[in-house]
Amino acid sequence: MNWRLWVSILILCIVGVLSGIPLTLSIIKDPVYSSSLDLLDVFQRAVKEFLFILLPASLTGVLLSKKTGLSFNFSAQINAENKKRNVQLIIFSVFFAGIILAIPGIIGFFILPEGALGAGQNNPTPIEWLLRSISAAITEEIAFRFGLMTLVTWILLSVKKEATFYNTALWTGNATAAFVFAAAHLPSIVSSDPLNWGVISSVILFNSGAGVALGWLYMRYGLLSAMLCHFIADFFQHVMPRII
Repeated sequence: MNWRLWVSILILCIVGVLSGIPLTLSIIKDPVYSSSLDLLDVFQRAVKEFLFILLPASLTGVLLSKKTGLSFNFSAQINAENKKRNVQLIIFSVFFAGIILAIPGIIGFFILPEGALGAGQNNPTPIEWLLRSISAAITEEIAFRFGLMTLVTWILLSVKKEATFYNTALWTGNATAAFVFAAAHLPSIVSSDPLNWGVISSVILFNSGAGVALGWLYMRYGLLSAMLCHFIADFFQHVMPRII
């Protein structure tokens, strides 16, 4: 058990949870949202997210990632001989994937009717969206990739220990986490009135694809690369359109 790594990840989780609170408060203050939540409710939800999702997910990742050939940091794919080239490849892959994943969100920002992506989404400021981008990159990648994807992969490899099954187990874990990742984005969408099933279907399809791409980065370059890519994608689709 790598206690130092786990404590570091838990601190990162706390930063991620707290970074998401300003945007949540801004959304619920919008009259369109019609929410009875207050600061205490939001804080309690944040504590529950940390205790019941991020804490067990981070522990799962720390305990099982090495057993599944996965890694939290970048070191898995970097060796001394080709370090510079590998670092450049990681940076290029992360930024390229982040920009590509941001494009549908940018298009949706400009063409979708107000409120289509959920009530109160237009109320937060660019700074609040920036903090939310940091929050989502940390908390969602730890929960869905480091926790869920690692766990599913480990279970499959424990059941079937053949070497030829390794890639199948990885991609099955990736697909499972991506589907749950997509489903987790639905609550805000279904709060829109009336329901737009075209938007709902698009959100499921896009986030499933984005989840698979982020899972691939986790498999190939480590979880930090998926976090960075997630942040870049969210920054360009949520922050940039609001400051242009």
